[in-house]
Amino acid sequence: MKCPRGAYGHVCHSMCGQAASVNDVAGGTEIDVAEFLGDDGGTTDRIGAFLHYYAADSSIVALGGLMPAMAALKPPGDTWWDSFHVFSVARTPTEYVFRVDGREFFREARAISRTPQWLTLSATASDYELADVTPENIDEETQVDWVRVWTL
Repeated sequence: MKCPRGAYGHVCHSMCGQAASVNDVAGGTEIDVAEFLGDDGGTTDRIGAFLHYYAADSSIVALGGLMPAMAALKPPGDTWWDSFHVFSVARTPTEYVFRVDGREFFREARAISRTPQWLTLSATASDYELADVTPENIDEETQVDWVRVWTL
């Protein structure tokens, strides 16, 4: 996947469960394999991995976050928008292992989904990001050259 450079909106390669049940991570966890929040002028890589599910009080629990260390996994001088990169997650009954270009950057053993998941590729702008959308940056694109899914 090649991510768009723009600093507005976000691009996400994720998996979603069939049912998001309150306080039941086994019934559905959103697995954001790679979420790119745009270039902020080169000072940080705004890319990460997240897990989201509902707690007993209906609040959303988020695990993971932005992963600045992912920048060290790219070749020197490379960017998320100039080259294709392979983002993946290995989901087992006991943990998730997140990788970019075959190199691990995050591991999590909480919020393990026990339901079938479906693949989602999205490019969105949330309400709080709309002020950053301009005619100059609206034509940015995400490129995906292949997708592979395995069953458990």
